[in-house]
Amino acid sequence: MTGVAFVVLFVVAFYINQAPGDGASNAVWLKTYANSGNQILFVVSGFMLVIASLCLLAFVNSLWSRIAAARRPQETSRLPRAGAGLAAAAIALGAVLAATVPGTMIFRSHLAAGQLRLPSADILRLTADAFFAFVSVAGMFGVALAIAGLGVQARSAGLFGRWFATTSIVVAIITLFSFGYYPMIAPMLWFLVVSIMLLRRDSVVATSPATVNSMAAPTPTTSAGQS
Repeated sequence: MTGVAFVVLFVVAFYINQAPGDGASNAVWLKTYANSGNQILFVVSGFMLVIASLCLLAFVNSLWSRIAAARRPQETSRLPRAGAGLAAAAIALGAVLAATVPGTMIFRSHLAAGQLRLPSADILRLTADAFFAFVSVAGMFGVALAIAGLGVQARSAGLFGRWFATTSIVVAIITLFSFGYYPMIAPMLWFLVVSIMLLRRDSVVATSPATVNSMAAPTPTTSAGQS
């Protein structure tokens, strides 16, 4: 379920983080960040992205562990885990940067004495652009590494077929262009589909006759009189 949780949290967080466009005037930027409702949304978005990054790590580590177990005694490259670590760190850092100014404004206005003036519109643009760069460029580069690596390894382990490896590589290449925004949809779909496939596989294994019989079989006991 961590794969599904990652997609849901990431998409919702990205949707509610609605900073003005780069072409917007300084007045629009200042008005957007001065609104208390928008400040709360920016902070909530930041928290959701941090949690999403942890879900990403958990999902990739879980799938990689399955692959490594299936490939034993062969060694399994840890490149997908490294890619997931890079992605999680970049997404979390971008989230913190995006929430820094709104979070500070909320803290100063409600919990601390005195009011804090908004920084200039250029600084607001800088934090918004840094957020997008960390999440959509560095973060998605790590996601692409994880997807490509898992796809190839899953095929070699016999968990999925050649089509899965090929599709994963194609999705990874598309993910590299996530700075264009819409290519980011591809990895989200990949995580959803793979999560559903794993859930279905687990349910089939759990209800297979061999599994049911092994769970229902009585445990042999030794009577007290036997030696």
